[in-house]
Amino acid sequence: WSKQMAIKSVSFEGNKVVSDAELFAVVAPHLEGAYGHLLPRRNTFIFPKDDIEADILASFVRIEKVAIDREGFSKILVAVVERDSTGLWCGPSTTASCYFIDKTALAFAVAPRLNGRSFVVYERALPLKPIGTTLTSEESFIELGHLIDSVATLGFNTRRVVWKEDALELVTMFATKTGNEDVRLRVPLTGPYEQTFTNLASIVQSQKNKKVGADEEPFVFSNLEYIDLRFENRIFYKEEIGASMVE
Repeated sequence: WSKQMAIKSVSFEGNKVVSDAELFAVVAPHLEGAYGHLLPRRNTFIFPKDDIEADILASFVRIEKVAIDREGFSKILVAVVERDSTGLWCGPSTTASCYFIDKTALAFAVAPRLNGRSFVVYERALPLKPIGTTLTSEESFIELGHLIDSVATLGFNTRRVVWKEDALELVTMFATKTGNEDVRLRVPLTGPYEQTFTNLASIVQSQKNKKVGADEEPFVFSNLEYIDLRFENRIFYKEEIGASMVE
């Protein structure tokens, strides 16, 4: 019970969105009272550090990590790491809500419905309470991120990813001679996507090397409704006026 060993102040570090007051409101109750009416919880050597850390993580989904250290005998420092936004999870309706998701696909905060210039927008049905739930498994989200980065090297810059019943549809912007065009890439619901990327790369390269005859129309990505990359070594594409297949 020595006053020299009692925690008198709490400081916070690393929080940008969650305020000091919000964090202190979670910490303070843990420093009141005593264990079994005998040992004070505020004592710098026996305060419930693990319980405080667990309570902060449970109270704020936005916070990814927390660590508490003593600073002398009368002060503790609560250091937190808030989650970084890597995309937006939006419902399929244009009026549906959106949520920020982190690198693990976890929804942690409400977000405005942006146009995808700052973040890739992932369109999928939302659960009743999205915050604290995941868009997809972390493994699948990482695989999808690798695919998005890979197709960007071919000139397909992904703005949206739309979940369909039997496919994912990447809505991309592709640079053509006449300007930027929307090109939709249909890929399997789950990875790995190495073969998917290889197939797309092959058709891009083949069209670059193709010599078009006098009576033959050149293949242009801007005339396509979508390119379907779900079928091993076959690539299907649907033109605005019909459907074709390239092997």
